[in-house]
Amino acid sequence: MKTNLLFLILLLAAFKLNLTAQNAGDIDTTFNPNDNGFEFGYGANGSVLATVIQPDGKIIIGGNFTLYNGNSINRIARINTDGSLDTSFVVGTGTNASIRAIAIQSDGKILIGGSFTSYNGTTINGIARLNTNGTLDASFNIGTGFNDLVTSISILPNGNIIVGGAFTLFNGINRNRLAWLNSSGTLGSQFNVLTIANMTIVSSTAIQSDGKIIIGGLFNINNRYNIVRMDTNGTLDTTFNVNSNYIQMNDQIRNIKIQPDGKIIIIGDFNSIIARLNPNGTFDPSFNLVILSSWTVSNISSIAIDSIGKMVCSIRFSNNAKRIVRLNTDGTQDTTFAMADGFSNSISIQSDGKIIIGSFSLSNNLIRNNIARLNTDGTIDLTFNTGMGANGCIASTAIQSNDKILIGGCFSFYNGIPRNHIARLNTDGTLDTLFNIGSGFDGVVKSISIQPDGKIIVGGNFNTYNGIITNGLARLNNDGTLDTSFAIGTGANNWVNAIAIQPDGKIVVGGYFTTFNTTNLNRIARLNTNGTLDTSFTIGTGVDNTIWNISIQPDGKIIIGGSFTSYNGIIREKITRLNGDGTMDTTFVIGTGVIGGNVSSVFIQPDGKIIIGGQFNSYNGITKKKIARLNGDGILDTTFTTGVLGVADVISDITSDSNGKIIIGGRFSNFDNYSGIKKNIARLNTNGTIDTTFIIGTGPNVNVYSITFQSNGKLIIGGDFTGYNGIGRNRIARVFNNCVSPAIDTQTACDSLTWIDGLTYTSSTNTPTFTIVGGAANGCDSVVTLNLTILNSATIDTQIACDSLTWIDNVTYISSTNTPTFTLTNIHGCDSVVTLNLTINNLSASYTSIDNGGGNYTFTNTSTGSFTQTHWAFGDGTTSTLANPTHTFNANGTYVVVLTINDSTTNNTCMDYYLDTLVVTGVVNPAPCVAGFVMYPDGNNNVTVVNSSTGNNLSYFWDFGDGDTSTMQFPSHTYATAGPFYLCLTVNDGASCVDTYCDSIGINGVLFNKQTGFTINVIAPPVVVGVDEQGALITDVTIYPNPTTNEFVVELTNFSPSTQINIISVEGKMVYTNSSINTSKINIDAADWSRGIYVVKITDKQSSKVVKLVKQ
Repeated sequence: MKTNLLFLILLLAAFKLNLTAQNAGDIDTTFNPNDNGFEFGYGANGSVLATVIQPDGKIIIGGNFTLYNGNSINRIARINTDGSLDTSFVVGTGTNASIRAIAIQSDGKILIGGSFTSYNGTTINGIARLNTNGTLDASFNIGTGFNDLVTSISILPNGNIIVGGAFTLFNGINRNRLAWLNSSGTLGSQFNVLTIANMTIVSSTAIQSDGKIIIGGLFNINNRYNIVRMDTNGTLDTTFNVNSNYIQMNDQIRNIKIQPDGKIIIIGDFNSIIARLNPNGTFDPSFNLVILSSWTVSNISSIAIDSIGKMVCSIRFSNNAKRIVRLNTDGTQDTTFAMADGFSNSISIQSDGKIIIGSFSLSNNLIRNNIARLNTDGTIDLTFNTGMGANGCIASTAIQSNDKILIGGCFSFYNGIPRNHIARLNTDGTLDTLFNIGSGFDGVVKSISIQPDGKIIVGGNFNTYNGIITNGLARLNNDGTLDTSFAIGTGANNWVNAIAIQPDGKIVVGGYFTTFNTTNLNRIARLNTNGTLDTSFTIGTGVDNTIWNISIQPDGKIIIGGSFTSYNGIIREKITRLNGDGTMDTTFVIGTGVIGGNVSSVFIQPDGKIIIGGQFNSYNGITKKKIARLNGDGILDTTFTTGVLGVADVISDITSDSNGKIIIGGRFSNFDNYSGIKKNIARLNTNGTIDTTFIIGTGPNVNVYSITFQSNGKLIIGGDFTGYNGIGRNRIARVFNNCVSPAIDTQTACDSLTWIDGLTYTSSTNTPTFTIVGGAANGCDSVVTLNLTILNSATIDTQIACDSLTWIDNVTYISSTNTPTFTLTNIHGCDSVVTLNLTINNLSASYTSIDNGGGNYTFTNTSTGSFTQTHWAFGDGTTSTLANPTHTFNANGTYVVVLTINDSTTNNTCMDYYLDTLVVTGVVNPAPCVAGFVMYPDGNNNVTVVNSSTGNNLSYFWDFGDGDTSTMQFPSHTYATAGPFYLCLTVNDGASCVDTYCDSIGINGVLFNKQTGFTINVIAPPVVVGVDEQGALITDVTIYPNPTTNEFVVELTNFSPSTQINIISVEGKMVYTNSSINTSKINIDAADWSRGIYVVKITDKQSSKVVKLVKQ
């Protein structure tokens, strides 16, 4: 084992400048990493009135909402088991009014009921059935549907549907608050004979295990008040008789649930609010509601029963407290279940016992908008749809000396925890729960500044902090408590938008107020360090409109920007500079000032130049849209070249990094018409041009209001956005700035390596990474990637090859083996013994053919070896990839039929071919002309093409596919490259018959994968001799090995002095002849012959025989 931990640490230290995790402009995904953004976790924006859990654990919710987690979805949605929206459930525009009931059929289709009259634009009244993907099931035929509200849907075992509500008609037929529908959606005949009086609503239905139907609501059926049971045929079950002393005329039954033992739980307006009935309808006296609290139960809105009969209820108490409570089977409170805050209109229990509750906004001080999941002990399941980030705008950010982050704005929660308008975050973006704000501010925070002693000045549009009056301005201690020594009296009478702390600790504040601590001060004031007014700060009549920003120069002068047009009665459009005593500095020359909008941001550069941003269009008569830079005297800096085209809308904040580059944030879709997207945030060079190395992708999807730097050089941005470059972040994100490329640590080790991540790697890899927080010189996190080669002491080299393989030992293997070994030595001190595991795939193509007459032949593939592809070329311009094709020739003639097989699973594709010559004579009414050719390699990197075209008086036209052509019958042509090419032959008999055949040749061709240039030679079909001229003398001939690579044997059963052997190539060339046969076994050396097909012909005076030989 080799351990390089210390070495790598030293290496990283030496090359620290070259290490980083990201590029400038990238979002830092390690900042509050559980924030999924895009409003994820903020649930439904309206009531969830119905919840049902599918068998796969996904949850169907319905109600009055139009958004879920920020996604537009009208009144019905399906959510995944983690609480996220299931986007595969496509509801289109959803319903146009509330959904009150949901039921799931055994086939997974979904029934919904409510007050709606359309679904996804289709008219459908009161009830609809959806397919499993959320689309409307058009086969559910309800006609005109219901004329009023549907509140309950239950499905019978046979698929029929019981519907209750406030309706009186279904599809134009009288059905008073209760209907029986067939599974197709049509009306059943049941319930049409009931005599119903004073029937106001059916609120709930439940199906017993025997199929009987319990109905609850506000009605009188045959003098049975508000709860009855129907038989399976829809008639009234008179054996079910609830004592009218318990359920009286006005005691509406609102919900019915059946326990596993068949007993019936009812909740409603009767005296006990909840009760249990025996299966025959009598009251069960053993059930009594007992809540271990001094509170009195006022009502129960919803209930669900778990697998053992315990009941989870949403209870409202007489003191208006709302709790989720679990009852034991006898009605007593289950004390092991925490009473969760909140009130629910719908409760469902998952198969794992966790509980889905809907229609509330707060549970145990955690934001849960209308949907939440409880653990089995009643605590909030924090893994379900956890809302992260801020749920409202972040208008101001400030960084403390320990790099913790203060945020202020219009939010009320951060990471799902209540934090009204102000919070402190840890350096990684998680909430600092030690920052104790109590109930926080009662209004928006606009500005935060930190004093040198760590105390925090906060301004905004609030009146109290943690219940204590502090109008518009407050100072907090470092722990978040209110600093009561900060004596601002009655404070500001309106917004405080801007705060700046002078070097002497005095505080300049600006905004929209006109009095401060009862003193008339128009929109600007300076306070002493204890919060009292500094009366030496003389502003006269102040400004006539809002101040949005205050910045203090090193010399103590004060730049203010805003919407004002005058200061102390002197015209000053949107910007001016004050002396340290509050008087206007007349040496700051702005001319006509800013026209066309306000100045919302002012940034003073280290060189004293001033960058201003906002909504303006010009400065002192010169077009400068939204951003400009001024010299120290107020005159426009013309070397700052941006702003002529400018940004589209508003710049809200400006800052600068250590290199002098300028970061701007706001609401804009581009900058200076830059071709790359610069949306809502951008970095400028020191001369104002866009810095194209700051790459934000699509950037923040909405406004950026605030930008600050952490000490490590990373940017903290706050605003209204919910995503950054497609990555979700709710209103706050951290962005890299001035980052360089990642580092790669290349290592070679014997058997294993223990790396800086503490893990031991035993195989080569290039994927592990390790982050060194702040590892780069600029403070960015450094990500090192390990590029590791492990040299193992024993390895297996698995190979699959054609015919042979020359291995690393320089030995050529021609058969499968798993025994060869080879030792690799290396400089790293370990030898590796490699064992070859070789599979040789010897392909041998062959086939037989049967003449079926009339030009029809059946071909049987008798090839051996492992092959994956088969290709037949019949020589008449047609091909086949079938294993054993049947083919009909349409003209008589001599054809060369080529079978090619190959195996694409080996390292280099194995290929073999076999060809035979067929003389076709049986075609009736043959085609007058047929173009055709076949191709096969000749063993010398060239290709033989057999022209097997048929017809009389043919002329030939070859198109070689590389621009050259020929009219010869048997041309030769050389290709300069490997192709691929498309070789075409056209024949013409001069008597109106023209035919063309084409095939691919060259690299990736149908038959040949050439890698270099090559030559084709076109030949005629070989003459077939003596195939059927076999006499009695030559009775058997054996050739072996066949195929052969070098020497082979011709063995004759009988021979005579006149026996002769001739071997002819398929091109017609005689390669061997022997007329002196004096032995039955003749050894023939074919080592120098070209690879291909040969005809071996044995003759004597009485007979002859032909045998095909394949030379590999």
